[in-house]
Amino acid sequence: MIFPTPEILAPAGSPQQLTAAVRAGADAVYLGAGLFNARRNAANFTDDELREAVGYCHERGVAVYFLMNTLVYDSELEEAVQLARLACSLSCDAVIIQDMAVAEIFSRCAPDMPIHASTQMTVHTPAAMPLLSQLGFSRAVLARELSLNEIKEIASASDVETEVFVHGAHCMSVSGQCFMSAALGTRSGNRGMCAQPCRLPFKSGSFDYCLSLRDMSLVAHLAELAKAGVCSFKIEGRMKRPEYCAAAVTACRLSRDGQPIPEELSKKLEGIFSRNGFTDGYLTSRLGRGMFGHRTRDDAADSSLISSLHSLYRSEYQRVPVSMELTLKKDTPCTLEVTDDMGNRVEVSGDISSDISSDVDPSPLMQTGGTAYIAKPPVINNDGCSVRPSQLKALRREALAQLSSIRRNRAPVDFSYRMESIEPHIVSCRPEIHAVISNSDQLIAAHYCDRVYLPLESAQTWLEDAVSQYGEKIAVEAPRGLFGMEWRIKQLLSRAAALGVRYCMIHNIGLIDPVKNAGLVPCGGYGLNITNSHSLKVYERLGLELAELSCELTVKQINALGADIARGVTVYGHMPLMLTRNCPAKLGTNCKNRPNCFITDRFGNQFPVRCREAGGSCSEVFNIIPLSIVDKLDSFRAIDSFFLRFTVENSVETEEIIKCTAKNSPLRNKNFTRGLYYRGAE
Repeated sequence: MIFPTPEILAPAGSPQQLTAAVRAGADAVYLGAGLFNARRNAANFTDDELREAVGYCHERGVAVYFLMNTLVYDSELEEAVQLARLACSLSCDAVIIQDMAVAEIFSRCAPDMPIHASTQMTVHTPAAMPLLSQLGFSRAVLARELSLNEIKEIASASDVETEVFVHGAHCMSVSGQCFMSAALGTRSGNRGMCAQPCRLPFKSGSFDYCLSLRDMSLVAHLAELAKAGVCSFKIEGRMKRPEYCAAAVTACRLSRDGQPIPEELSKKLEGIFSRNGFTDGYLTSRLGRGMFGHRTRDDAADSSLISSLHSLYRSEYQRVPVSMELTLKKDTPCTLEVTDDMGNRVEVSGDISSDISSDVDPSPLMQTGGTAYIAKPPVINNDGCSVRPSQLKALRREALAQLSSIRRNRAPVDFSYRMESIEPHIVSCRPEIHAVISNSDQLIAAHYCDRVYLPLESAQTWLEDAVSQYGEKIAVEAPRGLFGMEWRIKQLLSRAAALGVRYCMIHNIGLIDPVKNAGLVPCGGYGLNITNSHSLKVYERLGLELAELSCELTVKQINALGADIARGVTVYGHMPLMLTRNCPAKLGTNCKNRPNCFITDRFGNQFPVRCREAGGSCSEVFNIIPLSIVDKLDSFRAIDSFFLRFTVENSVETEEIIKCTAKNSPLRNKNFTRGLYYRGAE
């Protein structure tokens, strides 16, 4: 099977980095402006800089992908609409999105604008792809943790294109599933403000920096990724230097085109930025200690290395082919017609041709150095006339200038405001109490709660006994991580349905259709990152009956949310901080998912770590103290369900917490946090 040549997609966190990327040979760039991009601390672009940047790229045949890949609050929706309008007015080539409300903006207001699903949407299963297509997405940026075979399966699942990170920083957590920065310091990674606490010296046994991975580099695997169906090779690094960007683009371009990468360039690429070197562990399924590393003084690039990389982007990269046709007729102005690869055509005229017959040297027309254009040998229609070389050069310069103007000024994408109005949410009865448990000791919750979610992968006998004893109170919760587990998950869903279970909590859009196909009703969990009314409306249309709201919302924001779908909030639990496919607890111990697995920060605090059998070999890092707002339930209006999440609690603790919840009274003899319900997240 023959696949189209994948693009090299480069970061553009500033105008300087954009120039480096384009001149080094990138086929596309991604950039952000305003509030809604996942690197709000990057230089980014003002509106004027953005307009110039898009024109600069389009003139040179480079696509521009506009970032709106953070979560949006209801109070910010109008600002998001205006930013979407700006992207359309600039005729950007696509918009990269995390939030369903932003997808809804483009679906309703600008259906002709292509939208790409951000890696923050945690797309990592084949079943997610047909749903993305249904929602109007033309491309998905896949999770970084996938193996080559998993990428191949996803790429073949639908007509939605796949984009894969091939070089740059590795987050310890799966993108879109990290709450550590927000929980420990109110700076949300889902809002583009991550403070990177994971790069601090956490310890697993005697192993330091157990939450810090080496940078990824899959440059040597681009041919394999192309055969797997990947259409875009993405480079991370909008916060890095232009020289880094130029080196990464050059290496990727050479590798993609089947050319050897000079050893000197490889050394410079590692020298300009890395964390103890690079890793390809996820792609090759070689997990473990070899993937971990942190930045030291030895990794810092010196000035001579930085200067040596300037040559990679000192001049224009010629990538736009043009055809030329010169016509010379006696007593008639000579004309030059130029046509580019997009069908744009210009025609310019010069002096009246003389009748002195001579051969015309085409070389002045083909001297396009210093521009992005590559001239094919021109067609010359000569009726026995001659023309001066200087005149040909003038014709060429004028024609290419006019062509550049056309390429810079594309027609805008149509944008018409058509957003759906959202009605206030009304609750007709008292909120229910739902418990999410992790072991059999906590099943005592079923005596007191309206619904109890058992792990989907629970032992057959335990699940059977629970359903037999408590009937429709028993539901199941699917894991957040589903890497390579789709067939196993489908089996477990069918088993749950056969036992009489009705509801399944999910944390990923890739499970909506499998859950419904198994005959179960999907309920959204916190992993869906729902922060606004329009997202609630979208998930209601997709078949969710209940949606747990983001744990990064404030009480005030929660109370203001509209839409009809039932919604819930977590009011107790050791909240998850990370979802990772490379278990940090295993680095320093022979962890077998023992109850006391943990990692330790520099202050000696111990963070519990748990793995799930059906979680795609993923582990979760939990907060050291639980969230509790069980004595403040009256603060929440228009909430249908309160969630209690039990992880490390025994049966006595579980029962006591449930009773406190029922009485709306504070926990006794227990340290806890109010989370972000009153502080909020940036």
